[in-house]
Amino acid sequence: MHLNKTQILAVEESAHRLLIIAGAGTGKTAVITQRIAYLTQKKGIPSRDILALTFTNKAAKEMQIRAISIASELERTTFTTFHSFGAKFLREYGKVMGLYRYFTIYDDQDQLALLKRLYPSEPKKQLLEWRHLINKAKDYALSLEELDNYTHNIEEFRAMFDDYQQTLRANQAVDFGDLILLPLQILEQYPLIKAEQEQRWHAILVDEYQDTNRTQSALLQKLVGKATYLTVVGDEDQSIYAFRGADTTAILEFDTIFPETKMIKLEQNYRSHQHILHIANYLIDKNINRLGKRLFTENSSQKPVEFHTFTDEIEETKWIINQIKANALYKNRTTAILYRTNAQSRIFEKYLTQEQIPYKLVGAMRFFEREEIKTAIAGLTLLINPYDTVAFRRILTTPSRGVGAKSIEKIEDLQKELKESSLIDSAIQAKLPSKARVSIEKIALTYQALQNQLEENSPLKTLLATLLHELELFQHYQEKDQEEGSDRLENLQELLSALSFYPTGKDGLIAFLESLQLNQQPEEDQEQTTLNLITIHNTKGLEYDCVFLTGMEQHLFPKINTHSRNIVEELEEERRLCYVAITRAREELYVTHAQQRTLYGERRYQQPSQFLQEAYLSEDVTLHHHDVEAQNNGDHIYYIGRWVRDEEYGVGKILKTHHTRAGHLTLTIQFKERIATFFPQFRQLEPIVFDGLEEF
Repeated sequence: MHLNKTQILAVEESAHRLLIIAGAGTGKTAVITQRIAYLTQKKGIPSRDILALTFTNKAAKEMQIRAISIASELERTTFTTFHSFGAKFLREYGKVMGLYRYFTIYDDQDQLALLKRLYPSEPKKQLLEWRHLINKAKDYALSLEELDNYTHNIEEFRAMFDDYQQTLRANQAVDFGDLILLPLQILEQYPLIKAEQEQRWHAILVDEYQDTNRTQSALLQKLVGKATYLTVVGDEDQSIYAFRGADTTAILEFDTIFPETKMIKLEQNYRSHQHILHIANYLIDKNINRLGKRLFTENSSQKPVEFHTFTDEIEETKWIINQIKANALYKNRTTAILYRTNAQSRIFEKYLTQEQIPYKLVGAMRFFEREEIKTAIAGLTLLINPYDTVAFRRILTTPSRGVGAKSIEKIEDLQKELKESSLIDSAIQAKLPSKARVSIEKIALTYQALQNQLEENSPLKTLLATLLHELELFQHYQEKDQEEGSDRLENLQELLSALSFYPTGKDGLIAFLESLQLNQQPEEDQEQTTLNLITIHNTKGLEYDCVFLTGMEQHLFPKINTHSRNIVEELEEERRLCYVAITRAREELYVTHAQQRTLYGERRYQQPSQFLQEAYLSEDVTLHHHDVEAQNNGDHIYYIGRWVRDEEYGVGKILKTHHTRAGHLTLTIQFKERIATFFPQFRQLEPIVFDGLEEF
């Protein structure tokens, strides 16, 4: 790829601390990979001493492929995610924290299962809240004093947290938060390990730096030595994952955290045309907490952005589908219908199915989160980590084996007493009912056979096939498929196929389990030449020829918790989310909103999103109002916040609506010169969508 002047400056910058602000579509991956090559070829850093950190396995793989295409020696560079790096670090150094090499990684479901076992009488809502607080504490490296702001009973939380952590360690398990927090704690507590890591990595590069949480940022600080070349690439305007712990402070205050930082801004966009970029710039300028930039392009397309207003979501949906059909957008161009919440997809799915238009619902349940896959993974996990109670319980209870909750508790209590004994060995020694004992003996024999296969370096596919047959999981899920018409058996076959690509033996099995546990992306490529239905949060990193940005209504988008203590921050995050949505479009962008919408079982009158007015520029946008006035003799076209035009007083904004005892509607309207109250049926009031008007 030919680099522009600013990109070349970023690639060849000699500073040891470099912050690259890379706007949407500005070619950041090319810059990162070229910089890695530059550091190797011009600065003499061995490629094996370079660490490139990303947030998804897909991004890490793409970066690796592009880097190797530049210089084959970059094959030795480590391209990985933060969590994969943490897992590898803990397998090497975790023993200082009492972890042995074959620990298990617990995902959200495993965390919940563990909490449910520890506190069986607590309602699910409480367990979910605790899990959220546990993750927040680890993502933000919060002290108990800081956590006091998030919980009503800090002592109760402390006791629960201690129980949870002790059980994790007894299970030789870690959660995702631990994959970052424990390496940080090790580096803080063991200076020799810290010095070793500083010597190990001569250059560290981080992609999507705006998505780091506080703990990841702190870990990065501990990995970086004085002589380390540190390059981070990010865009504060695309920070949209606060709900996952992402903290924009890391990028906004980077030059404070790392003094003598050089900052370079990439602003030339290679994706979208200027009309799209103008409204994106105009919108995001309303945010205060940003470093600032203005995207521009040399793309010559002149098609304006279109804003469309509809009576309700049915008319909105039908119009979008007609556009897609008329232009065959689902056949020859990448097209996406974007929405703020998953609930909005239902109506699109309904009408697309009726019209027999093929579509893809992006972000459906991930392959390895399905019940049958989780059970198979639990079986393999127990082979590697015989102390994992979550995996043990899953195998004992799927299918039903006559081993009840009391028997399982007996086994786990005995294992705690024996300490060195595995859960299966403890089960053999426990005094159990005869039916449970028969099941345990069969499981023990199966795992002995599996251990023998593992030591003989049998293919992993053979291992799993043995496990599925001997533990009657194939039969169990075959029966479920027949009952439910599901395809669980087919999924297990797919899992067997996936195992074929991994080495044999323990290391191969660990690599396989880790790849599943750490993979945060859906299994298939998200972008295809079909019609995609997708939430805006799932569009990050994607782009489409044609984008329909739907449901642009106040309280739906922006979606703000009105009881939040951080309304300004939440609004800025929502604005960034809208900015991300707009900048997914390459050639065509249609922005739509409905005056009425049924959501969560309620029919609601909707105000246009404030983002419509914030992004509106008359030279870049055309307005379309679909039969709304013609259909409406009713009151619902008038609502608080709506702009109207009166023949006598001009343009005004509705401040208040009121129905008299006789049922007549009155409107209180702020005009430029006065506030007036009218019966709208006696005035020539023209509802208008937006005119780029400033507030009075």
